[in-house]
Amino acid sequence: MAIENFIKVLLRHKIALLIIPMIAVAATYYFLKDSPETYTSRARIATGIIDGSNALMNGKSVPEVQVNQEFGNIIQTMTLKKVLNQVSYQLALHDLSTEKPFRQTGNLLTHLSPGEKRQAIEILTNKYNKREELFLNNPQENKLSRLLASVEYDSESLLSDLLILRVTNSDFIDLTYAAEEPLLSAFVLNTLCKETIAYYTATVSDNNRKSVEFLDSLLQHKQAVLQEKTAYLRDYKVRNGILDVNGQASTLISQIADFETKKQDAQKNISSYRGALRNIDSRFNPNDRKFFESSVANLNQDILVTRGRLTTVNNDYIKSGFDPKYKARADSLQSVLSNQLNKVNDNYSYNPTSSKQELVAQKLNLEVSLELAKNSVSSLGSELSRLNSRLYSLVPYQAAIKRTQDEIDLATTEYTELSKKYEQARMDASFTVKLRQVEAATPGTPKPSKKMMLVVLSGIITFGFCIMVLFVLFFLDDSINDGNELANRTKQPVLGSLNRLKNDKINLTDIWNNTSETGELQYFKSLLSSLRFELDNNLNNKKVIAITSLDGDEGKTFFALNLAYAYTMINKKVLLIDGNFGQPEITETVKTNIYFEDYVLSDNTDKSLLNPESNLTIMGNKGSDLSLLELSSHQLIAEKIKTLRNLFDVILIETPSLNRLNKAKEWIMFADKVVPVFAAAKTIRNTSNGEIDYLGSLNGKLSGWVLNRFDGKKFAVKGRKVKTVKA
Repeated sequence: MAIENFIKVLLRHKIALLIIPMIAVAATYYFLKDSPETYTSRARIATGIIDGSNALMNGKSVPEVQVNQEFGNIIQTMTLKKVLNQVSYQLALHDLSTEKPFRQTGNLLTHLSPGEKRQAIEILTNKYNKREELFLNNPQENKLSRLLASVEYDSESLLSDLLILRVTNSDFIDLTYAAEEPLLSAFVLNTLCKETIAYYTATVSDNNRKSVEFLDSLLQHKQAVLQEKTAYLRDYKVRNGILDVNGQASTLISQIADFETKKQDAQKNISSYRGALRNIDSRFNPNDRKFFESSVANLNQDILVTRGRLTTVNNDYIKSGFDPKYKARADSLQSVLSNQLNKVNDNYSYNPTSSKQELVAQKLNLEVSLELAKNSVSSLGSELSRLNSRLYSLVPYQAAIKRTQDEIDLATTEYTELSKKYEQARMDASFTVKLRQVEAATPGTPKPSKKMMLVVLSGIITFGFCIMVLFVLFFLDDSINDGNELANRTKQPVLGSLNRLKNDKINLTDIWNNTSETGELQYFKSLLSSLRFELDNNLNNKKVIAITSLDGDEGKTFFALNLAYAYTMINKKVLLIDGNFGQPEITETVKTNIYFEDYVLSDNTDKSLLNPESNLTIMGNKGSDLSLLELSSHQLIAEKIKTLRNLFDVILIETPSLNRLNKAKEWIMFADKVVPVFAAAKTIRNTSNGEIDYLGSLNGKLSGWVLNRFDGKKFAVKGRKVKTVKA
């Protein structure tokens, strides 16, 4: 249904849907008929970004992300205002210095005086050489800027006709430019390529140079720091007499371990020697020991001297770190001591009855060994103390040297990494991407004309735009235009519809006496007759019908008059009461002399209301803007209407609209049926929901809605204009 309604909207506006696109087509053709032909030239630049030889020489391949970034940078460089300005200056200098400028029609540059031309050439040449922009604060440069814009040589105009694209997955960039002159398009592209290559090469070279210089200065600084820390460590070792702390510490630790081992061995020997002596002493009785000691007293004195000398040499041997020369002296003294002991053994000094000579010799040897072992333990302990003291003295030197060595290692690492970056930067600077123009632009061929396509597109786009506007209006329009929409909105039945009569002046008598028969009026009468039939069947022998509306200007007066005439056509005696005291339009239209107020308040015979010449009686009101119950009591009014029921077959009452509060509802209390009228193309406001609910609560009194003034079939209206009746 919505699609059908939208199609109806399009059909209603079909003339606009035809005329507006035709106007657009005509306007497009008018503006394009004299437009010049367009010539397109093409140039190509090779970037060298993905050139395999460069990757082989610098030892690395370029990642795809970096490749895309490089191409993006180059393309953006081509569109820089600084680069496009160079092209603009070249175009202007060409037109100023030649008799055949690229653009002749409307070229204000060619209309300058010779002096102005010389000045302009001087300014543009200076700006071109310095790669500067025109300063708008300077009057002369501001004038030149406006002249360039007027000839469309400015950067914005050049950029609008320029297309720059990378050829898919290749090393090339294609440039195309469209202009009305073939030489102009080629000149722009070749100049743009030249200026881009010069600017990009200079920029990249300058950046590489700055990078190399910065890394070189930083590398020299790191080298100086490393040399300073190395010299400090060397001087520190010399100043403290340290060659190799770790080596010295390792030597001392090894010596301490050896001395500890020998000290433990000597202590073990002392224990074993003492045990052996106690064992030997236990075998001698006291008299034997006395005899023995007195016999060898002199020999023991010599042995003690030799022992002392042997102990001294043994201590020196230990302190010297077991120097071999002390070992020889110790062995010599040991030999002397052995000879002295042998003399003791050889001297038969014991009691002849005694047989313990061998034990005496063992005891003497054990005593000598015990004495040597004791002396060794003492010497070894002293030497261990000295070695530990030397080892502890190395600790603070080790910490200072370790800290300085760590600093040297860090500085060495930084220097090495920076040196690699420096070498890489130098190599990258040597193999910088070199832009080169591999295809020069030549004067282009004319592009296929798009005039007819643009003309057709203008019509299609305008037609589509009109349809879109109508659809938006249709979508936003919540007005009611047919009976189904009215029924859906009110949730109440609809009796029928009446079409709109386009004639401004319509005579009711001519309508129903067939004196002004047209297709439109015939359709109206047919719809009204159908509506009367539905209403008559709905009455069920009832007679009083109240005709009302939600708001004013719904056409209920016109409907009430025509419905009354329709009932007279089937020989019904009809009474039409104008119950709208505030706006008595029926009374003013028919100029009746019968008033409802007089009938209610008078005691005259009711049969005088009957009109013997016509089946239609119209009862007006005096326009006092009263409500019905303000006129008289409910009982009296009910009696008067009951009397009218006996006189007429149908009683039609036009009530005020429902938005007039109680005035319509008071009439509805005395009616058998209610017929609300709603004008098509209007919207039911939310404030009217209360009146709609009221109509639905009338317990069967509501016969149904009448949709008035709907846009029905189209008829050619024929006939003369007669007396006006407001519809």
